[in-house]
Amino acid sequence: MKKFITTLFFLFFSFLGLGQKGFYPVMDPIKSTNSYCLNENCYYCSTAALLNTTVTDLVASTGIMQQDTAQIDEIIDLFRNAGVSVRCITGLDEATAYCLLSTLPNGQSVGLAYTRQGGSGHMVVVTRDSGYYNNGINPSLKCVDYQSNPPRITGFPYEGGNLIYNIFIKN
Repeated sequence: MKKFITTLFFLFFSFLGLGQKGFYPVMDPIKSTNSYCLNENCYYCSTAALLNTTVTDLVASTGIMQQDTAQIDEIIDLFRNAGVSVRCITGLDEATAYCLLSTLPNGQSVGLAYTRQGGSGHMVVVTRDSGYYNNGINPSLKCVDYQSNPPRITGFPYEGGNLIYNIFIKN
């Protein structure tokens, strides 16, 4: 019920221009943020990209070392230590996540963390891009995996069959 109310709230206010606040500018998708080429630091790479910086610079500015994985509160703390206040809309299914992501103003980005069926997770950056077609499947939503070197670009959903989506937006 809480998820349903949250969804209605954001959809309603997005029509008034008061909805989600995305990040802009973010790291160019042809540039890598993953300075150390690690393969289990997706949340750190995505956070760095949203802040338009690299992992090396984010570690230097926050003093927080990368971990292999992170919980939602740890990701929020990483943003906070970088001087940015965010909130996380949690526990969304794919359709609800798509609806909320579609309300982003064109050109703005958010962090999207998700849990796979096997229990593992991943985090990517999603940008609302009216020029991104994705073969007609969920057009205008571009996912960038900054953990990959070079970053991997695809449409939404980044990978199918996920159970839970969490969206990180600015306060």
